[in-house]
Amino acid sequence: MSVILNRHSSLEEYQLLGGGKAYNLKRMLSAQIPVPEFIVVSDAFFRAYKKEINFLSQLGELSSPKDDAIRVEKIFREHPMSSTLVEELKKQIGDHGLEGEEVAVRSSGLDEDSKEHSFAGMFSSFLHQKTISQIEESIRKCWASAYSERCLEYRLKNKLQTSDIGMGVVIQKMAQSTVSGVMFTRNPIDQINHESVIIEAIYGQCEGLVSGELEADHYVVNRTSIKFDVTLAEKLEQFQRACSGHGIEKVALDDSLKNTQTLDDKKIGELLDLGKNIEAWFQSPMDIEWAYENDKLYVVQMRPITTLPPLSFYNGLINGDQATLWDNSNIVESFAGVTTPLTFSLTKEAYAVVYQVTSRVVGVPERVIAQFGSSYENMLGLIRGRVYYNLINW
Repeated sequence: MSVILNRHSSLEEYQLLGGGKAYNLKRMLSAQIPVPEFIVVSDAFFRAYKKEINFLSQLGELSSPKDDAIRVEKIFREHPMSSTLVEELKKQIGDHGLEGEEVAVRSSGLDEDSKEHSFAGMFSSFLHQKTISQIEESIRKCWASAYSERCLEYRLKNKLQTSDIGMGVVIQKMAQSTVSGVMFTRNPIDQINHESVIIEAIYGQCEGLVSGELEADHYVVNRTSIKFDVTLAEKLEQFQRACSGHGIEKVALDDSLKNTQTLDDKKIGELLDLGKNIEAWFQSPMDIEWAYENDKLYVVQMRPITTLPPLSFYNGLINGDQATLWDNSNIVESFAGVTTPLTFSLTKEAYAVVYQVTSRVVGVPERVIAQFGSSYENMLGLIRGRVYYNLINW
């Protein structure tokens, strides 16, 4: 298998060696989603580097995330790649039309962006890199970010191994963003809302949004009617390519753009169509980072939204037209184990009676109580022998 992957490498190679971010990029290519040109420094390349510098013997035992992160970062900083690895990197960059281009260098952990563990925002990315020396140094910084304090703590908390962390690195042509942002194909805050797509948009590079340094325009778009509500941010600054030509810098935004919408109706429609297509292709609610280079739309990266239910939750043919949310965070104290259908039937009736009586006591009109009879009678549910609250009825 190749140590550096490109758009012609197999999906299997990306899955095994590229990492989550790279794997999703390859899948986007298969779905004909517009992504800037890229190659991937695979985990096989990373392993070759670690072998060259005898990394494992230097790594030792990891026991203190804060101290270990500082120590590991020092190892990567003090050990440049060998000339053999640099020449291979340089050749692949030239062969795929990226030589002399400004590129983004992005970490792509082997267990990143999975449905179980996202590592969202924990790995490093470096924008507007151009020379081989800049790219080589950025790759080593990406590798070091796999051992950052946050990552090590996350791994320990989730019982993930720390001795042999895998990492790919995406080298991707920069989209010179005039407007950029993120899109959630389902509402991550209001899960019951089946119709809204959330779009956050800023001027310039998206780094200002993902880092939290800049406020973004907030769009709530109806996925059927394309009508939207927008909350405008006061946009005073944007991130753009640094004057030095290396990295990015924050600059003042022209006053005429301060209170204007970042997106017009046409761009909102394009983003909505793109988001719906990606969601349908990957069969999951998706978090998508996008960028407009003038009027050309690109997808920079994406990941499943791990905090949302599966896509079937939003399918009226599967889950009905009305959403149901089940929760046992309180009632589990009363029904800690498996509950029999007989016990549940009595409990369900008792809850209906008690809360109908309570409603009368506090003055709820009898016609309203009757109107919500079905809600009173279905405040609880029995799922696989466990008692849950039906939060919608509550």
